[in-house]
Amino acid sequence: MKATTRILSSLMLTSLTAAPVLAEQLTSEAERASSQGSVVVSARNGQGETLAKQQNAAAPATEHKALTVAKKASRDSSVQERVAKSASNQAKTGKFAQVSTAKIRDKNPLLSSKNHEFYFYDAQSWLLSDLDGDGYYSEFRIRFDADTIYSFADVYAVLYLSRNGGDWIEYHVTDVFEINGETGADAYQVTTRLNLDYPPGEYDVLIDLYEYGYSGIVATISDYDDISLSLLPLEDVTYEQSSVQGFWFYDVVTDLITDEDNDGFYSTFAFTFDVDSDYAATDVYAEIYFLNEFDEWELDYTSSDFTIYGDSASDKRVVEFDWNSGYPSGYYDFKIVIRDAISDERLVEASSELGALSQVPLESYDRDDAYNNGGGSSGGSGSGSGGGSSTSYESGGGSLGGFALLTALLLMIRRRS
Repeated sequence: MKATTRILSSLMLTSLTAAPVLAEQLTSEAERASSQGSVVVSARNGQGETLAKQQNAAAPATEHKALTVAKKASRDSSVQERVAKSASNQAKTGKFAQVSTAKIRDKNPLLSSKNHEFYFYDAQSWLLSDLDGDGYYSEFRIRFDADTIYSFADVYAVLYLSRNGGDWIEYHVTDVFEINGETGADAYQVTTRLNLDYPPGEYDVLIDLYEYGYSGIVATISDYDDISLSLLPLEDVTYEQSSVQGFWFYDVVTDLITDEDNDGFYSTFAFTFDVDSDYAATDVYAEIYFLNEFDEWELDYTSSDFTIYGDSASDKRVVEFDWNSGYPSGYYDFKIVIRDAISDERLVEASSELGALSQVPLESYDRDDAYNNGGGSSGGSGSGSGGGSSTSYESGGGSLGGFALLTALLLMIRRRS
C-alpha cells in the first residue's frame, strides 16, 4: 500500500514534546560517552575549562566498535536524487523567523510539604559537541541521582539553564521515571543539543524534582549545591562557526511515501531542500546523516555535485530513499550538511531543530511487513518550552531488576567508602 505524508519545517519555533527513547543500562551510557570523547566538567573556573576527560575502557570500547561496524554493514538502501519538479525562480520571503517563548522559573516556586522526603545525592555534566572548536559546546549531558526515604516513588524533573547569572530558563521536562530509595542504580540522564536562542556564555544548570501526581517541588539541585552544574560553556548550533556565513536553508520538507504494512513506519521517504546563498553561483554537495541506535550521527548518503544559484528556487533538490534492510523501526533524527564541491568546506547544516528532520517514523523494507511499535532508533525530542529550542534524549530511573540490584549494591559500597 502506498501513501504519502508530508512533514513541513515550521517557520516559527514550536515546542517539541518528549518522546520515548531506548532505555539502556547506565554503564553502557558511560561507555558511549567515553567513546564519543566526552569531557567531564568537574571543577569551577572562569573559562568553564574542562578539567578531566573520560577514560576509555579498552574491552567495552572494542565491543562497542565491533557492534557498530556490524550494524552499519547490515544496512542496505537505494537513493535517487533530482531537481524538484515544482521548482521555479520565484520570489522568496527570506530566512526562517525565530520566535522565543521563554519559560522563566518563579523566584519563589511552590514547594511540596514532602520536600524533606526527597533529595539529590549528586549530579554530573559532560560537554559533548563543539563543532567549531571555540570552547563553547552545543551538545551536553546532565546526569543526576535523586533519592527518597520511600522504597520507591514516581517522579519527573524540570531542567533550567541560567546564562551568566541571569534568569532560570526552562529547557527540558523529563518523562515520569521511578526512583528507588537511596540506590544509585536509578540515576537519570538527559542529553541535550541547543538549537536556537542560546548565545555563547557560561551557563549554570538547575533541576527541580516533582513527585508525579502531586504539586510542588520536592527537591532542587543547582550550581550552588554541585559545581558540576556551574559555568558550562555553551552556545546553540547557529553560533557554531563551522558553517560559512552567506549560506542558509530556506526550506526543508520530508515526504513519507511507502508504508506496506500500514503501521505508521515508512521504508520509502524523501527530503526536499532548498539552500540559498548570498553568492551568484556555488557548486556544492550534500551529506545526509541520521542519528543511529548508538546515539551517533551515521552518514547515510553523499549526493552528487549541484549548483546553488543565489536565492533562486530553481535549484531545489529532492533526495528519495528506499531503506531496504538493516534499519530498525523507530523515530529518526536527520541532519543535512552542505559542503563546497571544491574545498569540501562545510557551508551550512540543517538538523532536527527543523521539524521536518526530527522524529521521522521509519523502518527498512525487511521490517515493513508486520506491525511494529518502534523502539529501534535512538532519536527522541525534548521540550522546547525554554528560552530557545533544544533537543534532549533521556534515560535512567527504573525499578530494580537483577542487574540493577547488583549495580545498586556496588554503588552502596562506593557511598559507604
